[in-house]
Amino acid sequence: MATTTFTPRAGILFRLARWGGRTLARGERKAAGALVSVGLTQKGAKALVWVIKFAILAGLLFVAFWLALLIGIVYLVATEKTRHQDDAAEVGEQFEWRSVDMTRMRRKIWYHPDIFNDDPDPRFED
Repeated sequence: MATTTFTPRAGILFRLARWGGRTLARGERKAAGALVSVGLTQKGAKALVWVIKFAILAGLLFVAFWLALLIGIVYLVATEKTRHQDDAAEVGEQFEWRSVDMTRMRRKIWYHPDIFNDDPDPRFED
């Protein structure tokens, strides 16, 4: 009994990735060969190629980190400015702090008078 296996056709992204990997490997071999022809040992050339790879990876990670941090800060500043404008539009042009109702706050389970610098509560004896 003959069995057949399904082999999907390689898509364009797969072929592009394979081409890029082969091109990169070919370039690494050429660079290592050039270093060996200059007088470096085979192991030294491979090590230098790996050091260059890691340096490029570290540089890309460094740039990605600072770019993400910058985008995050811009996002936070933009949302805070929008929130401030919305609050100012609600109460006129002057921004006011919302008052806290301490009677409701005292009924919460996590309330303690020391945290809120509040008057002593008879429920809490020191």
